[in-house]
Amino acid sequence: MCERPNYLCVFLTFAKNSLVRDMTFRANFIYVLIFEYTGEIGARTGWHKYEFFVFLATTLFINSLVQTFFMPNANEFSELIRSGNLDFALLKPIDTQFLISLQRVEWSSLANFVFAGGLLGYSLARLSHRPPVLQMLLYPVYVACGVAVLYSLMIVLSSVSVWS
Repeated sequence: MCERPNYLCVFLTFAKNSLVRDMTFRANFIYVLIFEYTGEIGARTGWHKYEFFVFLATTLFINSLVQTFFMPNANEFSELIRSGNLDFALLKPIDTQFLISLQRVEWSSLANFVFAGGLLGYSLARLSHRPPVLQMLLYPVYVACGVAVLYSLMIVLSSVSVWS
């Protein structure tokens, strides 16, 4: 004879699984939490939906460029030290930082760059006000500055492995 299922237990399991699924996509979870359920938060802070999307696209641009050009090499820096191959890089007639930083390129990370471009275009088309032309011209410079800051931080953290 079958027992009746405990519907409260089943529902709580569904709710827990849904929360885990939603939190797996953290950016979406935060977006929904801030802009869908608490509309006042975005309005009081001065950030509206599409302005936040522009910010998110900028973050994706910076992260995708760093992940494409610098992250694979920063991950291998400690291995170069451990294996002794850093000595060979130091002896080559090219700037060592350039050689170590750009030796490998991970092209698959550029998919995020394409997505960021689409998100930026979508957001700019839906903004209530258009950014001035000067800001739009300086935007790639700001992205490059963000990449430089993140790259510098990665180099500093990677160089710690020399002393350990």
